[in-house]
Amino acid sequence: MNITNFILERLDPDNPVVDFDCGDADLNNFLSNDTVKYQEKRLAVTHILTLPAGDTRSGLI
Repeated sequence: MNITNFILERLDPDNPVVDFDCGDADLNNFLSNDTVKYQEKRLAVTHILTLPAGDTRSGLI
């Protein structure tokens, strides 16, 4: 898979992940509910790999 056009961003605590479903309930819950808490307590930093705006590719993996 070519990921050269993807964007790697640090999770913004003011804009948490809310609309995410990878099929793994534990990971969905962590990204939606726990990542901001971990960053605030300086336990972890979460980065998100995203598609550029307007890129609607699906079935990448």
